[in-house]
Amino acid sequence: GYFVDSGGEFMEQANTGDYNINSDCKWIVAPSYGVRGAVLGFSEFETFDIPEANVQDFVRVYKCGDHDYSCSSTITPPTLIAELKGTEGLHQSYTSESGIFL
Repeated sequence: GYFVDSGGEFMEQANTGDYNINSDCKWIVAPSYGVRGAVLGFSEFETFDIPEANVQDFVRVYKCGDHDYSCSSTITPPTLIAELKGTEGLHQSYTSESGIFL
């Protein structure tokens, strides 16, 4: 999905907070279509592991290159800036110089 407002909140899976095991959900977050130096933060955040199913839940945050609104450039690939588990991401903030996150 895409999120391009200058501020606000979004949630995966139609605002239920639920998703299937082994889901690979991706969001492009580009406040105001890439305002330089954008900051991403989490007001609610929690992942869950299911040890008996050998499932580890996590969220990766990438910063994308300038004007790379698909965050898929092979010239300047996205840079991993955080891999979050549990509640690690709660009340943390991340900056992208390009203003675009994946």
